[in-house]
Amino acid sequence: MSRVTRIAVRAVAGTAGVGLAISLIAGCSASSGMLTASPDETDAAPAGGPPLTESTTPSQPSGADLQTIEGHTFSAIGPGDCATNAMIAIEREGPGKLLGELTDMGTSGYASGPVGYDEQGKIETYTVQPGDALAAIGERFCIDYITVGVYNHRTPPGKTIQPGDILVLRPDPTVTWSPDDEYAPPAP
Repeated sequence: MSRVTRIAVRAVAGTAGVGLAISLIAGCSASSGMLTASPDETDAAPAGGPPLTESTTPSQPSGADLQTIEGHTFSAIGPGDCATNAMIAIEREGPGKLLGELTDMGTSGYASGPVGYDEQGKIETYTVQPGDALAAIGERFCIDYITVGVYNHRTPPGKTIQPGDILVLRPDPTVTWSPDDEYAPPAP
């Protein structure tokens, strides 16, 4: 799967759900419909194959794949080609905080907008351009795109990013965040 296809599928899955992403992938194949299991079918190993394990829950990353910053444990492996990962820690009511460091990997077809910098020259904001995808923005800046969407009130579906939106990537620790707030561009 090409990088562009992978980014597009992640963006669709992040905003419209995994079912839609599967539908899109299925639509790219020769099959015209989506197959589902009937109620009388059971999980079974293929004939002659090894038996299925008890749990189908994927294992959680551990060891070198994880990092802990200020009590928050998350993946140390960044999205796309990123060697590191960052995320925005969000409390129910209170300031958001950037964990990790932002790295600009350069523009892509789905993340080509301008970057805003703070007084110290650190990445602070990103301005959404037509055709941008939140997942690609996450890959561009080596940050978890879901926390960027939540912090900027651009998830769940129906609150998608729009051209001209200014996304905060490095929250101001003096500004209180609330899930009940609406999107508002950061103060200049």
